[in-house]
Amino acid sequence: MSKNQRIKICMWGTKGPFFDTHIKLLSSFEEFTLISIGSWCPKDLYDSIAFNKYDSLLKGLIEIFKRPFRVIAFFLKLDKWCDVHIIHYMNVWYLLALLVLPLKKPVIYIPYGTDWRGRGKNINYLFKLMFRYVMQRKISLIVFEFHFNLKRFLEMWDIKNDQKFVLSVIFPIRSPFYMNAHSIRKSPDYFLVFSPRAMHPFYNHHFLVEIISRSKFKKQIILLFINHSKIKDKYLKDIISRTKQEGIKVSLINRLLSADEMARLFLISDFNVNIPFDDQFGMSIMEGALLCSVPVLNKHIRSYRELMGQKNAIFIDPYSIKKASRTIDNAIVNKKLHKKMCRINRKIFRNRSESHVLNNLTEIIFRVLE
Repeated sequence: MSKNQRIKICMWGTKGPFFDTHIKLLSSFEEFTLISIGSWCPKDLYDSIAFNKYDSLLKGLIEIFKRPFRVIAFFLKLDKWCDVHIIHYMNVWYLLALLVLPLKKPVIYIPYGTDWRGRGKNINYLFKLMFRYVMQRKISLIVFEFHFNLKRFLEMWDIKNDQKFVLSVIFPIRSPFYMNAHSIRKSPDYFLVFSPRAMHPFYNHHFLVEIISRSKFKKQIILLFINHSKIKDKYLKDIISRTKQEGIKVSLINRLLSADEMARLFLISDFNVNIPFDDQFGMSIMEGALLCSVPVLNKHIRSYRELMGQKNAIFIDPYSIKKASRTIDNAIVNKKLHKKMCRINRKIFRNRSESHVLNNLTEIIFRVLE
């Protein structure tokens, strides 16, 4: 490749902020030219592959039938154009294309968690064989952020080639979360408990309501939820109904928030609760921690325990309601603990800026092109 020639990158993903952030960062680098497939905002023909919902069942079924052929056709065409493929989230369509096509260009895979971890347990033996084959034979480099996820991946998929993996900080904390953590004062009269994850049973918001219902500070606590989908389904209605029964103050935002808006909510919140059934690491944990919103985490999630420690997070058992409630009550009155955790977290997560991540991404790309 000529020194003056721009590197052509095909970004394959599924709608999401991490994928679009990587597109933005790599597009800003003058040596790269990008085509993205599956991003939030279609910019060209290839983004028509984005996985949208359809008006009718018939249209949806037709699209599902056509999609694997379209994905394979796009891979074939773009493999002739690009110098490297980067895959965010290994959905079944990308997996199938990689399985059947003899691609000539290197492929970088950025796992998310649910694309490999859940499937390893729940999908049939044939799928496991397909996934393992693609990982061993078709992927040039697999990029993880944390050693505990890499170790789990190796154990689950029995991949022996260590040269295929790299550990690097590749998911940035967006610039609004680096603002002055003391620019807005938290209320001395109320305690804002922010549960920022999607309004879905998987994230155990209902357990949080039960925990707060047993708190001796219940009357002084405000629960904050975000309903990203704007749809008031049965789960959300049950949550609201239960808070009313218990006399718990609740604030519900029915829309998707910008990074600036999320940052301001973390600034005024006392606690940032992440107690899902399972998780890889949860960017909202680090975003909130940078703005001195104390992380309250599910102690059963292994990745949380390795990402955070007792000095910079509060661990609870969300299924042991009374004990979890006592733990939060103790944290509420311990103001020194809040300041200590704030200081530690701002030091730990300061090297996750977008510029730092861009440097890491470029190093990874040049590595597979050597």
